[in-house]
Amino acid sequence: MSKFYVDFWSREWIDQNQFPEATLESFQQAYADRDLGVAFSGGGTRSAACTLGQLKALDELGLLPRVKYISAVSGGGWAATPFSYTHDLDQYFGKISDPENITLSNSKSVLPKSLQEAITQSPLVSNLLEGGLKLRGDESFAYSLGKVFLKPYGLDNPNHYFTFNNETKALAKQGFPRG
Repeated sequence: MSKFYVDFWSREWIDQNQFPEATLESFQQAYADRDLGVAFSGGGTRSAACTLGQLKALDELGLLPRVKYISAVSGGGWAATPFSYTHDLDQYFGKISDPENITLSNSKSVLPKSLQEAITQSPLVSNLLEGGLKLRGDESFAYSLGKVFLKPYGLDNPNHYFTFNNETKALAKQGFPRG
């Protein structure tokens, strides 16, 4: 087995070190109660894993309720879309451990139906082949991503709408106003 190295900041290091902006009174007052917008970049499953960790960090910091706007591209969207519709954050996040507590044995188990499971056990290639065999053509990749990242959350059926609530569903079904 080849070796790999990981750099991380432990919870102990974070607690012992101050971030300058956190101590500025003007920073604390100006941003204490504002809504937040976050953007997640693309990069496939690595970006999905990064987005999962960033969302978990926002949750642990108590900032998640203030997040009102999310923009995501590619792999970031694979994680952000199910997050936007989940009703069970614990299930969505799975078991995320602090880096110093990760071992080879506990890194192999993930919570079923969590985004961790979708990322670590994603059968993207086999789903891509299945989509191709079902003559989905250029939709094969979308089909594959839907099965891996959206199906566990009931968001994989292209014939069903999924929106914020019934009011936005009705608006979406009406279509855009013609100009």
